[in-house]
Amino acid sequence: MNAAPGQMLQESLRLLQAGQVDAADGLLGRLRDTCPHEADVWRLSGAAAQARGDFPAAETYLREAIRLRPSHHEASNALGLVLSRQGRIGQAREVWEQTLAMAPQQAAAAINLARSYLDAGEPQKAAGLVARHAGRDPLAALVHAQALRADGDPARALEAYQRRLQLVPGDIKAAFGIALCCIDLGRAEEGLERLDSLPAGRDPQIEYARFSALARMGRLDAAEKAVETVLSLNPGDLSGLEGAAQLLCMTSRPEKVPALFARALEATRFAVPVELQYIDTLVRMGEFDAARSAVDAAHKRHGVQPALLDRAIAVEVEAGDSSRAFTLARQAGEVFPAETSLLANRVRAAFMAGDARYAAPLIDQAMATMPEGRFWTAMEATLARLSDDADTYETLCGPQLVMTSSLQPPPAYGGIENFNMQLAELLRGLHAFSAAPLGQSLRDGTQTSSDLRHNENRLIVDFFSMVEQAFDRYRARLKPIAGHPLLGNMPDRMHVQGAWSVRLGPNGRHVNHVHPEGWVSCVYYVSVPPQIAGSSSQEGWLKFGEPPFAVPGLGPHDHVEPRPGELTIFPSYLWHGTVPISSGERLTIAFDIAPGSGRGNT
Repeated sequence: MNAAPGQMLQESLRLLQAGQVDAADGLLGRLRDTCPHEADVWRLSGAAAQARGDFPAAETYLREAIRLRPSHHEASNALGLVLSRQGRIGQAREVWEQTLAMAPQQAAAAINLARSYLDAGEPQKAAGLVARHAGRDPLAALVHAQALRADGDPARALEAYQRRLQLVPGDIKAAFGIALCCIDLGRAEEGLERLDSLPAGRDPQIEYARFSALARMGRLDAAEKAVETVLSLNPGDLSGLEGAAQLLCMTSRPEKVPALFARALEATRFAVPVELQYIDTLVRMGEFDAARSAVDAAHKRHGVQPALLDRAIAVEVEAGDSSRAFTLARQAGEVFPAETSLLANRVRAAFMAGDARYAAPLIDQAMATMPEGRFWTAMEATLARLSDDADTYETLCGPQLVMTSSLQPPPAYGGIENFNMQLAELLRGLHAFSAAPLGQSLRDGTQTSSDLRHNENRLIVDFFSMVEQAFDRYRARLKPIAGHPLLGNMPDRMHVQGAWSVRLGPNGRHVNHVHPEGWVSCVYYVSVPPQIAGSSSQEGWLKFGEPPFAVPGLGPHDHVEPRPGELTIFPSYLWHGTVPISSGERLTIAFDIAPGSGRGNT
């Protein structure tokens, strides 16, 4: 390219950077005619088209730049962004992966690919992609920190946010992230102090973080004011609505939830995401008639949409109306046959109707697109059991995959009874709410709000050391089997992923559920009511195999009697719940161990 066209190209770049897209496009049009073999002409033309929102033209221009110069990393990275803006995430990832294969040092492509995985709920992949760039690239450092926190590792996320702060002194995003990590780590007071030190100006995200810190500190009146501030700033803030509804229910004021959402719906002109959240909340509260009315009203306002149809099926599944659920499921299959978001509730409805033939191809479709989904392993096991495929069910959920063992505390405690007495006293002090959180398996009981992994009390630290010994025994008894959802991905070390205490009171129980993010799940019995021992009705016992929706002939196939000092380990995809207790207190610690190699116990 001679001097004049080169100067025109530089001027085009300057105009683009100044936001003068039309002027830049005029120059680039002349250059495309006079210098059609220059890759940078087409790259900048793609940037101009992208700035105009003309993504098809941008794609055409960028592909031409790559054809002319296959190693043009800037053009290929930009092409990935254009594809992602059009919703073609799979193709965008292919482009970014090809870019990184040619030039692993390219941080921009790694960052964009990581963001796509973070948005898709795959933070481990995201963190791995940007880790090598996080020490020198500020944006990579931020994405790395966000991914680590989303993966449930606030300790490492805190270090990553501090690294970002070193790269960008005074950075508000890093300071906010550090505050969030402090809250996650159980240091709510420190987190609140850091939030208060941020520059003045009300921000819904900061106010919601303040609400979270205050709630964990037990300052419930102040927490309620904070979440009211969130909703005054943004009436449709989904996190704020979720937090406010949780607070109302966990402080025994569920009757106020409809008014909360009525205000939000009116303020947002009945925005679909708010409608969906209201329906979900009503279902979690067990208010099925109100949920049906909300679904009908939303359908009248917005027409037939996959998300609304999915909620309609969910209401009937949770209400236990198998006939209405299956009718809606078949209608959904006719209207939206390729919609993967409908698969879970369509399969639930088919199982409730006892129709394994209808469910089987849907499960195959889901397993093909979501092969690592633990939920779908549970559905595959349910299908095997409903179809009398005993061999498959035994392979997936046989008793050889469940282990109960006694834990031994350090000698200083003077035995397991003394250890449990001290542990119970500590845990009771952490149960700050009067009711269970929405959306959990817990009924008629309470759950701790802070992750016990990050509690530095000596009892908790010693507890996880005791668990690690049991986990090593469990892992040693298993033999790897390639492709098996449990035995094909055995961790090298124990990595606890979320830990909490549950306290059940009269009629307290866990409804049947699975833990989609775990590899194995564990429950430790701290104290149980005396009538549980040897109970003929299996009161308070852990039960396995029964789905959370009524399937003809599929009750629990095994029970475990809870004994203080014992730990039960089982596959996270195995349906499990508990038989209600009639009286007394059933106090436990529950946690998951993550799949993959892990990062060690925290």
